[in-house]
Amino acid sequence: MLPIWTALAGLAVGMGYAAISQRRRAGRPQPGPRLLDAQTVEQVNALVIGDKSLRAIRLLRKHTGLTLLAGKNRIDDWRVDEERAAALSQ
Repeated sequence: MLPIWTALAGLAVGMGYAAISQRRRAGRPQPGPRLLDAQTVEQVNALVIGDKSLRAIRLLRKHTGLTLLAGKNRIDDWRVDEERAAALSQ
């Protein structure tokens, strides 16, 4: 009977710790995606045109902080002329 109570006590402590750490994280502001400068847009454009999607995703993630899936989707939808115009208008 004692091992069952020990296991339940450990579970309760673990759940309490998880709840506390989740509340601490919830109060912190999450950083949003950063904007790309014109030089980085040109580098990504060159990689997309050169059919080097993996390098383009890596560069985009490095400069924006996007997740892997978001970076891949962004590169898949990348339009060279539109991105260049948007970067120059900033």
